[in-house]
Amino acid sequence: MVEAQSVWKVYQTGTLKVEALRGLDLKVRKREMVAVMGPSGCGKTTLLNCLSGLDDITKGKVAVEGVDLATMSDDQKSGFRARRMGFIFQAYNLLPVLSAQENVELPLLLAGVSEAEAHKEGLSALKMVGLEEWRLHKPMELSGGQQQRVTIARALVNKPAIVWGDEPTGNLDSENSAEVVKLLRSLNRDYGLTFVIVTHDPQIAQETDRIVSMRNGQIEKETTTGTKS
Repeated sequence: MVEAQSVWKVYQTGTLKVEALRGLDLKVRKREMVAVMGPSGCGKTTLLNCLSGLDDITKGKVAVEGVDLATMSDDQKSGFRARRMGFIFQAYNLLPVLSAQENVELPLLLAGVSEAEAHKEGLSALKMVGLEEWRLHKPMELSGGQQQRVTIARALVNKPAIVWGDEPTGNLDSENSAEVVKLLRSLNRDYGLTFVIVTHDPQIAQETDRIVSMRNGQIEKETTTGTKS
């Protein structure tokens, strides 16, 4: 599904050079759920951005579904992400004037899908996360956990090959975090979704198939959790 080979990411401002990723290798298999952990500044989010094509790499190769991201233009990468990827961030990024369902439908409408089809797929995605009955509620009428479920539904509405998560429970209390973790795991098991999740939360990490531990822009170790049923 995803393969990174000898990936370097170097940021340079004037004479200051920061090696955010240093010759990193990583493979993610289809239907796998992977957690990326490590101290702040170790390169976790940079890795996610480079694997998803949100950021260009300095050296090496990143391929998703066998496609080398470096061979694509920026527009082609944007289209590829819209069709084949979903994103869940710490901030919910929901539009306050839209209902839950309208927020979920928005990516499809922006991609040119008909209103009828977007409505159907949006409702289906909300069912997957258990929020069908809350579809007409606006974000401010939902709890933090419910808002994050809406963002997860939005990430799933295009039927992505892979879902990237950057601290998806970072804004949630422990109870809601546990519910979101349980939901992500069930989506992985029941629908075969592939997840790569950057997290500081050991509760999330222990629910995944594999924990990738980073330090100083490199993978320090990988641990199989054995939680897959």
